[in-house]
Amino acid sequence: MKAMVKDRSHIIEFKRQVAQEYLAGETLHGLSKRHDVSGNLIQIWVEKHETGAFDDDARAADLFQACEARIAALERLVGKRALEREFLKGLCGSNHGREAPPCSWSPDPKPLSVAQECRLMGIPRSTYYYAPKRAADDTALVEAMHGIKDEF
Repeated sequence: MKAMVKDRSHIIEFKRQVAQEYLAGETLHGLSKRHDVSGNLIQIWVEKHETGAFDDDARAADLFQACEARIAALERLVGKRALEREFLKGLCGSNHGREAPPCSWSPDPKPLSVAQECRLMGIPRSTYYYAPKRAADDTALVEAMHGIKDEF
């Protein structure tokens, strides 16, 4: 007899299916052997199915996935803003962006024009020439990310 796998997680649809098969008249032993799941676990699933707890689990899983997607989107936005900020810092350093520095990553040693650099980054030229008066404040964005994380 093979040993059953421990700490395996099953999707809610599978749990429902097994619970419905049991309620339809299949034996606990038969289901346990066929699906390689312990009988005690099947009984827990049947109880959850009868009380409607699987619906709550499904809603919680959907909410969790939505929050993970939202966190990932916020992290991408923070990364993009940090990249833009570093790019603009390099361009607007000591010469205030009047002349573009040569790009060390470019295979062509000739520097790009301001219009080419802005087109490459997908930003308007006015952004290139803009000199911020103070540092950007990302605390609201970071707090929103922490708030979502703390929910789970």
